[in-house]
This record gives sequence, structure tokens and C-alpha cells, in this order.
Amino acid sequence: MVNANTNFDRADANAIPMGRFGRPEELADLVAFLASGKNGYITGTTI
Repeated sequence: MVNANTNFDRADANAIPMGRFGRPEELADLVAFLASGKNGYITGTTI
């Protein structure tokens, strides 16, 4: 959905330290970790 508006992408990507949005495959392992029982000492704020 974000890719539907290229101007939005460029403007908001400048506010992200990496300079780009994360790709779904980059986030998949993080989501799996947060959904697992191994995340007892971490919060979304830490990430």
C-alpha cells in the first residue's frame, strides 16, 4: 500500500535512519521472534 504513492515514500524515507522502508522479508524474522516465547525481555520500544 505504501508503494502506491512514490512521493510519500521518498518524503517519509528521509525520516528513517536507514533511509528506506523495511522490506517484508526483512521483518518476517522479527515478527516470528516477537510472536515466540523467546521475547520475554524485549519490547517494541527496544526494537
